[in-house]
Amino acid sequence: MRLLERKGDGDYSLIHDIFNNLPPYAILSHTWSENSEEMSFIDLSHNTARNKDGYNKIRFCGDQAAKEGLRFFWVDTCCIDKSNNTELTEAINWHVSMIDVSALRGESLSNFSVEKRMLWTANQNTTRKEDETYCLLGILSVHMPLIYGEGDNAFARLNEVIRKRSEGQGQIIEAANSALDITWVIRKIGVSGKNGSAIAAAVSRPNFRLIHILYLDVNNYIHDATYTPSTDIWRSGALSDRGYTAIPNSSLTVMYNQCRLCANTTIIAFQDKNGSSLDPAIGTGLALQPFYRGGLEDQINLYYQKSDLSMGLASWKPAIINNRVDGWSLNEQILGTIPSGSPIAAASSYSNVSTGYETWIEVLCLSSQGIQVNTWSGTQENWLQIMHPSVMANLTSSQKSYGDVAVTATGNAFGVVMQDGQADAIENWLVEDDLLDWNSIGIVNLGGAWG
Repeated sequence: MRLLERKGDGDYSLIHDIFNNLPPYAILSHTWSENSEEMSFIDLSHNTARNKDGYNKIRFCGDQAAKEGLRFFWVDTCCIDKSNNTELTEAINWHVSMIDVSALRGESLSNFSVEKRMLWTANQNTTRKEDETYCLLGILSVHMPLIYGEGDNAFARLNEVIRKRSEGQGQIIEAANSALDITWVIRKIGVSGKNGSAIAAAVSRPNFRLIHILYLDVNNYIHDATYTPSTDIWRSGALSDRGYTAIPNSSLTVMYNQCRLCANTTIIAFQDKNGSSLDPAIGTGLALQPFYRGGLEDQINLYYQKSDLSMGLASWKPAIINNRVDGWSLNEQILGTIPSGSPIAAASSYSNVSTGYETWIEVLCLSSQGIQVNTWSGTQENWLQIMHPSVMANLTSSQKSYGDVAVTATGNAFGVVMQDGQADAIENWLVEDDLLDWNSIGIVNLGGAWG
């Protein structure tokens, strides 16, 4: 993204490639003049054509923004390089008018119906017929190619994408409780994923208080949403505009890397059609987990299933312990064979900095006996025996087995329980201080929202 900056002497310059930490800025809403009179990206880049009528618009916008205490502003005629098709597509995806004020202030667009969002552009006139449709793509979270010359067929294509999406998706629901109130609170977060989509969540460590989720739409594009407790609002994230595509049955994993010696980073992993030097099984489970190292940048562990069905561990390590190069060690460890397509979940304790090591790591997957637990002990600096806790066992007598699994940094584990003659449910367990025994907390009461 580019912005115009009003200098102290009243002149203007383009600020290039702003992706993060956007400053406050104004947007010029205007009617285009003849193209020959509008200031283009090239005109502004080369400081030419200031005699055009369009330059007066830029001066007006900059002066008005300055009166409102804003140094930066955006004008569509000259802040977009229209010779760059990718950039043009991104700009069309979000540039609309007549939007509800609450949406501009951060309310999730998914809280507005498709029909409502279409009304936002109902009275908008565009130079090219197709742009009447293309300007809807961003606010409807739709990805489709731009085909100039197709005329009214653009709108027909858009409606077909929306129809197919609505047939195969459902609302994503948040269930939350706390140590102060163990009652599970249920609410829709305002976004929809495809039915059967993998969902991944990352929760920040204490005092940061952020939650980040990933999910797939019906076209297998990756989307994200972020929750900030201070505002109690879920917002759609930036991944929706990136066009990242996963294979249909891809797992998803996301992690906040709140490193003490490096910048905080959000890391995601998914499986696409291009393959990988990790040699993963198709549909592999995926789990990211931070690993504290005293006095060094955090190590990042990625657990996955290899094509031979063993569970592999790859690690990102800082240069000092990785042959003087920051990067991934792809074949760090093999943790034994697991069933094909098994989900994988991993978490580590909130770091005890005084000891200089991670207190524990728990890695969960499925086995023929139920849920398998792999535990790493910081005091022993090694993996303990593979365990199949009795409270997580399959029951052949009642045809009880498990589906997806999850585990948190507080030692809480969750599993989808599948039992003949009963609706699927979510069961909760908590690890004991000895890291070996687990207690059943019971079925998570979601008040009918699950199943």
